[in-house]
Amino acid sequence: MHIYAYIRIRLSEKNRSSPRRHPLEWHLAARTGLRHAGQDITCALGGTLVHVKQKISTQILVAAACVQTPAFAIDTDPLDYVAPKPGVSVLGLYYGDWDSDRQYARGHRAGSNSIDLNYGVATYVKFHDVAGYVVGTKIVVPVNHLRVSPPGGEDSHGSGIGDPTFVFPVWLYSKPETRTYFAVTPRLQVPWGKYHRHSTINPGANRYTFVLQPGFTTGLTEKLSWDLVGDVQFFGKNDDIPGGGSLKQKPLYSLQTHLTYAVLPGLEASVGAYRYTGGETEVRGVDSNDRTRTTTAIASLGYWATGADNFLIQYRTDTSTESGPKFSGVQLRYLHVF
Repeated sequence: MHIYAYIRIRLSEKNRSSPRRHPLEWHLAARTGLRHAGQDITCALGGTLVHVKQKISTQILVAAACVQTPAFAIDTDPLDYVAPKPGVSVLGLYYGDWDSDRQYARGHRAGSNSIDLNYGVATYVKFHDVAGYVVGTKIVVPVNHLRVSPPGGEDSHGSGIGDPTFVFPVWLYSKPETRTYFAVTPRLQVPWGKYHRHSTINPGANRYTFVLQPGFTTGLTEKLSWDLVGDVQFFGKNDDIPGGGSLKQKPLYSLQTHLTYAVLPGLEASVGAYRYTGGETEVRGVDSNDRTRTTTAIASLGYWATGADNFLIQYRTDTSTESGPKFSGVQLRYLHVF
């Protein structure tokens, strides 16, 4: 469970080489546009919308940062697709600290705004036996605090509860003797989080998001396991973005993989990568030409302190970003099984 995001940056009228608008923004976010050069900065931070007023240079009109709360639910941790036993419940608590000081547009560095995100997530899942298949019912509730600091400008910050996500994994294949599992997970994010078009920061996205995510995991050797997960995200329309107007977004695709090695009984080390593509937006009826192409590297260390309590620390960094900010950060996770 992670946050992935990207920023939209719009170049000034003076530096724009074509009449196309060129905003950059984080994925999974409620998107916004900019209004007038040197006047309004509108940011979308994952489910979080940021609307900041201030003067800026002719080089960059805006750094829009966003944190997507579905991303909390979309990105996977190592061995997430190992099927549990029916009747098991799991409580999960997450804390993350993410930072960015570099933003990109069309592969070129376009900003040096400081973006700081702290988030917490609470999850609960119960597993059932339905006609011989393991099925889960899960809820994900995020809370975040965001600060955006443009160079020489005034900070914008805020916090609140984001949009909850309902998750329903279904394991279609389970073979414990080879540690091989396959499941399909539909996810629905609902716009129940804090949102107001005039607020500086909105943790809610003010739109529905539906995700379909198949996941596969298998044992390669006695101690080595491999995960492969893909998904496609479909976004509803936000008809009330900061500054007025609407936001539409095309589907966003991702591919995720992890290699996990059992170092000692209860101690596991993993390396992985995510790749995101698509998700072009249309703001106030104008195409943004902001297709996402981002690759992220991840390293994780997990430890079962008891048979029911698991701790995981994870570091991740964006290794390539076509449009948006390069992020790096740490996430801590605690799971209690009962």
